Parts: sequence; C-alpha cells; structure tokens
Amino acid sequence: MNRRKFLVGTSGLLATTVLPLPSFAQAATKIKIVQSTYGFLFVPAMVAQEMSFFAQNGLDAEFTVNLGGTEALAAALSGDVDIAVEASSSAMRSRERGTEAKIFGCSCTRYASNVVISKALAEKKGIDEKSSVEHKIEALRGARIAVIGLGSGTHQLLLYLLGRGGLNPDRDLEILGIGQVSGVLASFEQGRIDGFVASSPNSDLAVLNYNGMMLFNMSEGSIPELNDYPYISYITRESWLKENPETAAKFRKAIDASLVAIHDPQQADKIRDVIHAKYHEKTDKALFDTVWSAMSQAWPQDSRITREMGEKALGFLNKVSPEPFPTTLLDSAFHYA
Repeated sequence: MNRRKFLVGTSGLLATTVLPLPSFAQAATKIKIVQSTYGFLFVPAMVAQEMSFFAQNGLDAEFTVNLGGTEALAAALSGDVDIAVEASSSAMRSRERGTEAKIFGCSCTRYASNVVISKALAEKKGIDEKSSVEHKIEALRGARIAVIGLGSGTHQLLLYLLGRGGLNPDRDLEILGIGQVSGVLASFEQGRIDGFVASSPNSDLAVLNYNGMMLFNMSEGSIPELNDYPYISYITRESWLKENPETAAKFRKAIDASLVAIHDPQQADKIRDVIHAKYHEKTDKALFDTVWSAMSQAWPQDSRITREMGEKALGFLNKVSPEPFPTTLLDSAFHYA
C-alpha cells in the first residue's frame, strides 16, 4: 500500500534556527488525519495546512493520504489516526454495526463525486452530456464501473443512481472496488473498465486526457436532491471526542477559517493557486481553475453539522441499503454544533 504522509508544523525549524518560536508552535498538539486523496472533496483541510490555520490554532497535523474510503475510516476507528475525512454514510453504517464512529463536522455539502464513462460506451449507448438522467443511468447496464473502494461514498453514490434507474447492482453491471484513484485512472486509460466514480480533478482529467465523458457532474448539481447534503465529513471515535474536546474544537476552528478564506473574494484566488502548486501542478491550470470554481458551491460556509443535515444523510443511506437504518443514528452517529 502506497501511503504518503506530510507533516504540518514547525518541527523542522528547530534544527535550522535559534529564533524563539511562537507560543502556538511551542504548545502544539499532535493530531493525525487520514483522507483518501488530494481531491477537491478534501480541500478545506488542505487549505488549513497550507495557510497555517492548523498551526495558528495550536495543532501539529499529520496527514495520511492515498487510502480507500473504507480503509481510511477503519484507521480512525482503530486509533491509528484521530480523524478520517470521509463519507458520512460510511460512518453511519459503521456506527450501526457497533463502532464508535462519530461525525462532528462537514467538509463538503454536495455529493460531489462525479461519474465518468468512456466515449466509446457513450457512443455505443447513444447518449451524450445532454441526455436525460434516466437514459444516462440506463447506459450503465452491462458496463464495468469502478469505485474507490467497495462500501465507500463513491460506491454508495453509484448504488443510489442505479436504484433511481431501476438497475440491479448485482446483475445489471459489474462494480469493481479499486482502493486508489491512481489505479482507477490507469484502468480507465487501458480500457479495463468502462467508467468510474471519483471526485475532481481526477474525473476531469479522465475527460481531458483519456477519452472520457462526464456522465454525471455532481459538482455542478446534476442530481438536485443530493445538494446541501453532508457528503464528506470529519469522523472520529466518540471516546476521542469526549477525551479531547479542546483539540476537536481547535480542529473545527481551523477548518472554519479555511472555509471563510476559500469564500473570501480577496483570498480565494491566492488559495486556489497555492493548492494547485502544492498538490496538482501537473494539472492544466485553466482546467484546475474551472473545476475549482464549480466546486466552490460544494464547500460550506462553515463546518457545522445540523440535525437537518443528519436527517438528509439518513434518508440517502436508507435508499442505498437493503434494510432501513433506525432514526436513533441521528443521535448516536452525529455530534451537532
């Protein structure tokens, strides 16, 4: 497993300078965070790193990246890390199975994983970007579609769409779970799969470079009922939240500072360019800027989780599950602001 880590803090400065460090650096609290990719769904935490909002709030954040969604959640629940930035629905499923999964903040309030298929499949099925939702879903019949890990948010979105279109996920197509987005893109380029579900910019790169067609651009609200939905959240263990309330509050304060900056016209372009240079320098800048603009609608104004958001998440979960989940999850799986 390719695990990439990066550190946020000032520990490296200790070996190179004798200047006094700010008080927040001297008293920094270590916090370990995991997320699947450097994709746009996870931007608020990346901004908190690059713009020093974690450090300004007394946190020394260590990130693990490049795990599938299910694997990332498992790392948080086992105590290997403190916080997973992953799908709310995955955390709710886990909580119902008896784990300590607790959602205490939100990264993305639109189900902004996109569905891409090959142009060859689109031509074979006689559809294009302007086709109806029903015809687009029907085009998945008989296809090989990859998701970023079985049970992940990308998998659940695919199940939701299939249910809406009346397709059976076990009989009407082949769903493949691939743990890393790099493997998904390679499989798509080589023709081993007909399509996939992933967030920007990976979905956009497939359209630009690998003869893909954007079947559902969820970043732009292709399925209206999945807008204003707590898709990607900050998830931890309930015991960790009880034992570390100040650290959790500092984490959310740093994320909120990121969200304010992202939506501030005076700062937004600079932040966009910093994230591009740090994490996506190989992505065409014009494409990156376009995708950033579309995704800005999916990042909330702040990271609060409300009961209304929990109810929407529970409704989605029940549509992709064979058995309904109880309303008790609204209290057990969420920590409301």
